[in-house]
Amino acid sequence: MLKIPIRVLQAFPRSLPASFCRSCSSVTAGYTPGGENDPDAYRRAMSAKIDNLKKRLEDPTRFKNINDRDESSIVPAAVTEAMVTGKYLSVYRGIDMLKGPEDMAILYQMLWNVKPRTVIELGSFTGASALWIADSLNGANIECSVFSADIDLSLLHSDISSFKPPNLSFIEGDCNDIENVFPSEFLKAQPHPFVVIDDAHANFDKVMDYFHSHLIPGDYMICEDTCPNILASALGSSEDKELLGFEKLHSWKKFLNRHHDMYAVDSFYSDYFGYNASSNWNGYVRRMK
Repeated sequence: MLKIPIRVLQAFPRSLPASFCRSCSSVTAGYTPGGENDPDAYRRAMSAKIDNLKKRLEDPTRFKNINDRDESSIVPAAVTEAMVTGKYLSVYRGIDMLKGPEDMAILYQMLWNVKPRTVIELGSFTGASALWIADSLNGANIECSVFSADIDLSLLHSDISSFKPPNLSFIEGDCNDIENVFPSEFLKAQPHPFVVIDDAHANFDKVMDYFHSHLIPGDYMICEDTCPNILASALGSSEDKELLGFEKLHSWKKFLNRHHDMYAVDSFYSDYFGYNASSNWNGYVRRMK
């Protein structure tokens, strides 16, 4: 057990929020600076953590109607804009990935909990994101096929072909012709649960409605880049800006309202680090029926 020097402990605030103290009480129980630690404190802390996770996952109130969700985040805009620097410097296996740590952590928890059999990513870019998803599924021993589509696969990194595991496929195609990129018969042949990730920002309404017709209860959709604070600093005056940020969030909300009783925002993921504390405000949605 790590023993923290008293001089370090004295550097901490004299009072902490009650929520923090409650979450840490099982860890600190039995600890006396300079004394003996309770040998069971860690086990109690881990048991409480597991119980809390199970409780949250089983809580039906985690699923929220999109109209009950604010278009805001606990993360200040200035913080988000500062963090975008690291987001757009991130790499996976030496390949530009363009994903922040909070988005990766949330997605990994979803993959582990949902255990999808099919993941569809719209917008491949360098291929690093799809590669990370496929590698993560394989590392977790989750049998799942990953299909990543982009209008121009020439953007794939030159190392992708040597890194690509058997469960990862790249498809070249235009979201404006989504029926031919992912034909209906092809989708019907894929096993569920599905996780469909939109990061293409093209023909959004039609693409969402098309995949809606192939989803079943328990499937998930992730609408990426609905946080305007990241996009404003990253894209500036991009011609695609009207499909991003608040505008994409509004398009997403319209889609969910067209099928108002069939989808719910899963706040377990959307609020994993705090209310909408990710790049994907209200972006983690479960098909309910």
